[in-house]
Amino acid sequence: MYYYYFRFIVVTFFLTVVPFFAQCKPKPKKLALLYKADLTIKEPSDICILPNVNKYAIVSDNGLLYLTDTNGVVLKESTFKGFDFEGVFADESKIYVSDERSRIIYVFDYNLERITSYQLTYYGGRNSGFESITFNKNKNCFVLITEKHPCIIFEYDTAFKELKQYPYTFSTDVSSITFHKGHLFVLCDEERKILVLNPNDYSLESEIKLSDINPEGIAITEDGRILIVSDDEQYLKKYALVVK
Repeated sequence: MYYYYFRFIVVTFFLTVVPFFAQCKPKPKKLALLYKADLTIKEPSDICILPNVNKYAIVSDNGLLYLTDTNGVVLKESTFKGFDFEGVFADESKIYVSDERSRIIYVFDYNLERITSYQLTYYGGRNSGFESITFNKNKNCFVLITEKHPCIIFEYDTAFKELKQYPYTFSTDVSSITFHKGHLFVLCDEERKILVLNPNDYSLESEIKLSDINPEGIAITEDGRILIVSDDEQYLKKYALVVK
């Protein structure tokens, strides 16, 4: 009798519980290309969207900041030149640029005039510093991640005073990060993928594969279109995110 009862329990489990969890499993996501634009900017390393202006800010490895239209056409170039601009983020009035080699955050206005700067402290390799910057609205702080060897998540207040560090183990490198509607999107150049993180504890939520070569920068439009800039290939691509 116990044998048949046990068999009934097992069969019921596989007929009801297992299919339920299979349905709950997140469906894999992929990107559908909407357009591609060649850039005149040499070695573009990151991109961000200027809120309410319908323009982009793009930085280059040559230490320059550019203002472009939504097709990547350059409208203006900064007169100030840094060393190795790698990360860029914009709020409603300012543009924040991470200079990887010097560990400096430069702040510009929308006319690309430098306002101020903040010196950060990080003792890693000169070319393995902060390659990404964004603002985490869930925790009201800036988030920067070191590129590699190792990758570390840093939180800073609005005056760029360090708040906390978190280990990062989901990829061997990080080239860009952006915040969009309650999620952090991390771009990995060497592994060619986008990782979606929980902005509260930085746990991994999902992963999106890329086919782009040397994807260095990521931004996401208000309607969810994903922008990618490639350093070596020197282009801007816009993707739609679809579920298989």
